[in-house]
Amino acid sequence: MDRTYRLFARKMLNQSGERTLICSIAPAGTTHINGIIGFVFKNDGDMLLSSGLWASLPYDFLIKTLGKANLNFDSAASFPVTTGLYNSEIKVRSLLLNCLTDLYAKLYNRSFIQEFRTMSWTNKDARLGSKVFTDLPSSWNMDAPLRTDYRRHQALVELDVLTSMALGMTLDELISIYQIQFPVLQQHEADTWYDTNGRIVLQTIVV
Repeated sequence: MDRTYRLFARKMLNQSGERTLICSIAPAGTTHINGIIGFVFKNDGDMLLSSGLWASLPYDFLIKTLGKANLNFDSAASFPVTTGLYNSEIKVRSLLLNCLTDLYAKLYNRSFIQEFRTMSWTNKDARLGSKVFTDLPSSWNMDAPLRTDYRRHQALVELDVLTSMALGMTLDELISIYQIQFPVLQQHEADTWYDTNGRIVLQTIVV
């Protein structure tokens, strides 16, 4: 049985939707149809980093600018790869967003490093919890991944900012990209409301 985790992405690119580049890490042994394109990496760290980067607005903007109808290997090969002090911050958020079931336990266990416990949210909102990172288990369990809507949203927002900093972008440049290129995402976020437990209680979907 194939024990390789892979990064799956939707092949068809929706230039007018909330997001254009849509991807997630697939459990080992998973296959896919032609509507999906799969990427194998030499190591888990590179896959986690790429998953985090590809989930960010700067990379979504990059694929938008290519103007292609479908994602292919040549397009993915043109994506920049970051190196530096933000990579661990990106990897841990990628890990916690993807490892939702025990099918990801091996990926979590071999990717966990003590450095993850030194990290924290950039927002002090009580719905995030102050010990999500400091109390991370070294072995996967049901409490390890991010499960509430608010925590997952915050992780994605922080990936946007971390990726921007890793690429040398300014905050103003990130905000400009968001305001100009992501009108559907803006409307969804403006019309999404969370309760005190971080669950979505009202969301208006643009069609």
